[in-house]
Amino acid sequence: MLTATPQSDWHAGFEALLRLDARNAIGGTPRIETAHRLGAAPPRVDFLVWLQEEGTYLPKEIYRIFRKFNIIEYKNPHDQLNQRVLHKAIGYAHLYAALAEYENERPVNQITISIFRASKNPELFRQLEDAGQLTADEVRGIYHVTGMTEFPM
Repeated sequence: MLTATPQSDWHAGFEALLRLDARNAIGGTPRIETAHRLGAAPPRVDFLVWLQEEGTYLPKEIYRIFRKFNIIEYKNPHDQLNQRVLHKAIGYAHLYAALAEYENERPVNQITISIFRASKNPELFRQLEDAGQLTADEVRGIYHVTGMTEFPM
C-alpha cells in the first residue's frame, strides 16, 4: 500500500513506473520528457473581454455570442488563419478555465472564443464546411464554428 507524506514526490514515482513500462515498448523507444514547456513563452491571449457586471453587453452584432469571459485571437491580414490557430484559441480558453484560482470561478458555460481577421481563409472555411462545423451568421462576415469545442466560437 502506498501512502503519501507531505514531502512525497508522486511525480517522480509515476515517472519511474512510466520509464519501466517504456522499456517494454514495441516498435521503438518512447521519449519521455518531464515538465515539458509547451512553447517558448507562456501562453497569452490577445484580448480578454470580461463583462464584470450582470447585464453588460456590447451592442455590435459581432459581439452577440459574448458571455462573461471572452477570449479573442486577433489576426492581422498577414497572419495565418488555419486549423492550428483554431486549436490554439481553443487551448487558450481551456487553460483560462483550468487555471482559475478556485473551482468554477470561470465556468465553461461563461467563456466564448472569437477570432477576428479582415479576410477569411477559403481553404480553412471549405474544410470546416465539409466537416459540417461552419455556419454563416445572418450578419455578413460572421461565422460560427461548432463541433470543435464546447465553447461558443
